[in-house]
Amino acid sequence: MDGMTVTYYIGGKGGTNIDALRSNMKSTSGKSEASAEAPKLIIKKLRIINAKLVPHLPGIGEQPVAIPSITMTDIGTKDKPATAAEVARQVVPRVMNAATNAATKASIMKPVGKVLDGAEGAIKGLFK
Repeated sequence: MDGMTVTYYIGGKGGTNIDALRSNMKSTSGKSEASAEAPKLIIKKLRIINAKLVPHLPGIGEQPVAIPSITMTDIGTKDKPATAAEVARQVVPRVMNAATNAATKASIMKPVGKVLDGAEGAIKGLFK
């Protein structure tokens, strides 16, 4: 996969879309797919390269951050091929972790804290 873009934003309740995705992945981790005829996959090697995280954060705008390359092997085997859901359960957390780490290293969360602190101060000022 070449050139993947991960969008990162803070939702109305303060959580992020990545947090929501992780939560959804955990809640469905033990469930089987509805169709017994779902395609089975064997992925010997998966490389995700030139990926970027694009944060949509208050007061920052969009400042793309490079996500390091990810290589995964043996997702599904001849003896035990994987369903699309099983592939997603293995790949998505790796991508989300890499995106979160890239965001942390790029310090995109520091300006968010400043914006939120400013908003908190403004809101408190309304009630004086």
